Amino acid sequence: MKNVLGISGIILAILFHSCKKEVESAVKDIDGNSYNTVNIGTQVWMKENLRTTRYQNGDLIGTTSPTTLDISGESEPKYQWAYEGSEKDIDAYGRLYTWSVINDSRNVCPAGWHVPSSSEWKVLTDYLINNGYGFEGNGNDIAKSLAAKSDWITVPTAGVVGNDLLSNNGSGFTGLPGGYRYASGSFTGNGLVGYWWSSTEISTSNSSSRYMRFGGKIVTADTKDKQYGFSLRCVHD
Repeated sequence: MKNVLGISGIILAILFHSCKKEVESAVKDIDGNSYNTVNIGTQVWMKENLRTTRYQNGDLIGTTSPTTLDISGESEPKYQWAYEGSEKDIDAYGRLYTWSVINDSRNVCPAGWHVPSSSEWKVLTDYLINNGYGFEGNGNDIAKSLAAKSDWITVPTAGVVGNDLLSNNGSGFTGLPGGYRYASGSFTGNGLVGYWWSSTEISTSNSSSRYMRFGGKIVTADTKDKQYGFSLRCVHD
């Protein structure tokens, strides 16, 4: 009887794990966009930047007209943009969002997912640092392990994101240089830097974020104006 119960428990565990994996690999947002996912340590992350134009309840997330409209005078702007208005790049880079979109109770991520807090970003980076994902297997220079194998500007400096792109992405995170939008309306950084919001508010005007750049080795915690447009990654609840 003991062996039978043990075997049954194993079978149930396998079935549960398989079902969980199936759900994770079929994540869709309200617009019907599908996202691949990756397990990193104890977390499950989307491998792609968010592309939705709507909140979970179907309400539209607005954009500006023109794309380069100055929104620096708005207190809680809720917008999304394609980089420089180019919709053809959405599949690769996702959309750029102001921080107030994250803070909206209608939820921008698909059901069961959320924008990571600063502490959840730290869980990710600490796991990679502590488990040998640094350049040459140690240290906090983990940016290459998070960066995608394509689209970054290339440079000859060993250990940076833009060097030897085929050795990137050891973690499977697949971070791309989607650039960002200033509150003034100009876009910059495509191919050079990836900026991702966290849900953690620093002040009435600023919030926490993370970035990687083509010539850098580390993932940097930063504080930026909430009116900026950054990429979003969702993490499983």
